[in-house]
Amino acid sequence: MLTSCTGGDGSGLPPRLPPGSLSPDFSAIQANVFTPNCATTGCHLGAGAPQGLRLDDANSFGMLVGIASSEQSSLLRVAPGDPDNSYLIRKLEGSASVGGRMPLNAPPLEQTTIDVIRQWITAGAIDDRIPSSEPIRVTALSPIPGSALTASPTNIVAMFDRELDVSTVNVMTFVLEASGGDASFNDGNEIPIAAASFDQAELIFGAARIMISEGNLADFFEPYDTEILLKDDPGQIYRVAAVAGTNDGRRPTFFLADEVHEWVGKKERVHLVLSNGRAKRADSWELSISTAGWDTSSLLGRMYQHGQDLEAGRLTDRRFLFEWHEPSNLEVDLRDTKALEV
Repeated sequence: MLTSCTGGDGSGLPPRLPPGSLSPDFSAIQANVFTPNCATTGCHLGAGAPQGLRLDDANSFGMLVGIASSEQSSLLRVAPGDPDNSYLIRKLEGSASVGGRMPLNAPPLEQTTIDVIRQWITAGAIDDRIPSSEPIRVTALSPIPGSALTASPTNIVAMFDRELDVSTVNVMTFVLEASGGDASFNDGNEIPIAAASFDQAELIFGAARIMISEGNLADFFEPYDTEILLKDDPGQIYRVAAVAGTNDGRRPTFFLADEVHEWVGKKERVHLVLSNGRAKRADSWELSISTAGWDTSSLLGRMYQHGQDLEAGRLTDRRFLFEWHEPSNLEVDLRDTKALEV
């Protein structure tokens, strides 16, 4: 996991640290251990880093802490609070069951240095570098964007300039797209499935995946966790959450939007972009589904009013099919079960 590119006699290695000179802080460990010993040309630096593990200042924390080892996936590279079960420590101390002791082909780190790294992990493996006051941003991705891979990666790691609120991060925060078999993107042959929230998008996409994999369409599609691909053709079904961004540039053939009453504020922009992109494609379709809302000025409210105008004959729009179910008495008390039955 950590590779040295110096000679086995230790020539070319950084000078040994005086005892007690290394503090148990990530910034000190990075500057005095990872950067001079590991993040060097031909080692854990750049696209060719072994196991994709880059240990330069911009990448190492994000690629170590809380990330599963690519050699032994049951262990985290750095498990905060648990140095004994951190793969980094096992590789440095030579107790890992896979591969050799690190640094490879070089003298091992002194135990006093490893003990400081242990102390940092025991204390929670915190990044002590001063956080930026700017909006949080992605600093690096692994594999590196644009790199050519011989096989699909087992995981994709995104690194940020400071710690995230993990409660806001899930499989829908980042949209992973395949080229659909034609090695290009933005061809307009994808089918987005969008909802107001991440959970709702996953619910709708999951239902589509089950319907395809267990039905008559199974021979024509390849369902995956994050996308459904059309066999032998560059077609794709993927999910989008309204809170995830604007998704500019899409020209889908079909757009399914669920729980439209939740598409308010900035979320409405996503619906507008996807709908306008769809309108640029001939013979395209759009299906918007929702339970009742309350704001007549919202996206759903405007759709509702447009449908009411069509049914009343005040407008003509052959592109718009309106199917709506509501009680004849809009003042009904929802707590009155008899009134609801009527």
